[in-house]
Amino acid sequence: MSRTIDVCTVRHLPVPAESVFDACMAALSQRRTDGETGCRDDYLIMDRPYCLAFEWQAADASRPDLVTVALIDAEPGCKIKVTQQLDADRAAEAERVRRDWARMLDAMSRTLRARACA
Repeated sequence: MSRTIDVCTVRHLPVPAESVFDACMAALSQRRTDGETGCRDDYLIMDRPYCLAFEWQAADASRPDLVTVALIDAEPGCKIKVTQQLDADRAAEAERVRRDWARMLDAMSRTLRARACA
């Protein structure tokens, strides 16, 4: 078994966990529909609204990474923790992966806030 490292990103979102879970599923579904590489149909866990796990494969990776999305109620709203498990030989990519997830979560936060205010 190869060694891995966990790359984690955490954010507080001011909306219920159910809304965040649904937004995650919609975003993943849209990426597949758009033909984006990386996203596979291999959902390992779908426990609405608290946990989602799936495989994600970067174009240059030899095998898919495990991505886990954990949602925890935290009034007001919830905390989201995204963990992507990288092979240890890809450790140099960890900071880029963390930044990419942070950007995605920030965009999701803006979108969900706008919907909540509408």
